[in-house]
Amino acid sequence: MRTKITGSVIAGIFFVSSASILGLGAGGGVAGASNPPCSPKNIRSKTTITFWESASSGTNEKELLALVKAFNASHPNVVVRDVNQPGGNEQTYDDFLTSLGNHTSPQVFFTDMYTNQGLADSRGVLPVATCVKGTGYKTSIFAKKAILQQTIGGKLIGLPYSASAPVLYYNKQAFAKAKIKTAPTTFAQMASDAAALKKAGYKDGMALKNDPWWLQIWSGMANLDFVNYNNGRTHRTTAVAFNNSTSRTLLTDLQNMVKNRTAKAFPATGTGLSAYDNLLDMATLKAGMSIDTSAALGEIAAYLPLYKGVTLGVAPLPKLVAAADKYGVQPGGNALYITSTDNAAQTAAAWEFVQYLDGANNLAAWDNATGYVPITTTAASTATIKNLWSKKPYYKTAYTEILTGTATNASSGPAVGDYYGVTSAVGNALATLLNNTGSKPTTQLNNAASSANKVIKEYNSSL
Repeated sequence: MRTKITGSVIAGIFFVSSASILGLGAGGGVAGASNPPCSPKNIRSKTTITFWESASSGTNEKELLALVKAFNASHPNVVVRDVNQPGGNEQTYDDFLTSLGNHTSPQVFFTDMYTNQGLADSRGVLPVATCVKGTGYKTSIFAKKAILQQTIGGKLIGLPYSASAPVLYYNKQAFAKAKIKTAPTTFAQMASDAAALKKAGYKDGMALKNDPWWLQIWSGMANLDFVNYNNGRTHRTTAVAFNNSTSRTLLTDLQNMVKNRTAKAFPATGTGLSAYDNLLDMATLKAGMSIDTSAALGEIAAYLPLYKGVTLGVAPLPKLVAAADKYGVQPGGNALYITSTDNAAQTAAAWEFVQYLDGANNLAAWDNATGYVPITTTAASTATIKNLWSKKPYYKTAYTEILTGTATNASSGPAVGDYYGVTSAVGNALATLLNNTGSKPTTQLNNAASSANKVIKEYNSSL
């Protein structure tokens, strides 16, 4: 069962209370401090903080532990205690909400960046806007879409960190066998290429992951909101906005690929390698292409040498309509959040650690090892990333997708309280549609909207 947000919300003001926004009192973490909020001067003696992270794979966890170790070695007055959350982002989010009631919260954590509305509503996080203002930190180095995505009620809630975007993975050897010269740039071309791959002997054609993220991403590419009130940016979300003709066409086209047996559907569940069964379908030469997160590149790099029949190709996510999709791709991934506390030293230590992780060289090391996108211009300019992009240009694909187009409310992603509840409704409808090809796209889209609206209503009434 989804953890419920509890606590008061001032009547007539959506998002969060002024005390929580400013980080003053009620656990704001800076009340009574003699120095500016988050100032390193508040660390007057050795301070220990707990860091929750949900790096689910061996490659990601190994790199993150190395960064924590390096931070502890270079910051004698701060000790970061790393705690891996094996249940992934969703479990980390639920555990954090639970921790607020039993006083076991970490001082800093990362989780899915789309949970920022729920975190703000919980009044359990100190908006990093407080630290930015108190220390003069510059956010202009971050991709505009990522900053807009983390902005709720005019305040920056978390600091973007592990940015990713969906990309098209394809086997160059398969494309050559099917006489496909270039990666598809539109959905129609992708569907045609899937048919060509099947004809060339790749029996599944395309491995299609049933991920609700795709509907959200493709909507944003067309500058269409996922939820109402400008994607939840000008007022608290009260209903979804994805039940439209563009979504109906998309779902119909996806289902038709499965109906025609030019694509095979895979569940978007599991952790670790089980989350990538669609990519394994490519590795075992049953499919010639698939869509997945760019964050899978780290794992792909580790296992690719085992599969001699695969030469990796990475291309931007195909557009629904080439002439209309001018807004690029919205960032996904994780953001770093600081827990509200009355302990000024721990707040300052948490902010010190957050800045360290997002520092140019450290962020570059993380991105180089994992496949995440260097979400700052300073990280993208490091020798590490330049060398990576020179040797493996496909690592730059997701970066280009995110930086392409204008940062709008639609292209930056939604702000919705029970994000997982909403996307679960979409995921259930998508799974039904692709696993039961006799189901109607219009019916399933209506079901998804109805279920998601119920989730939103229940969430809002719980505040």
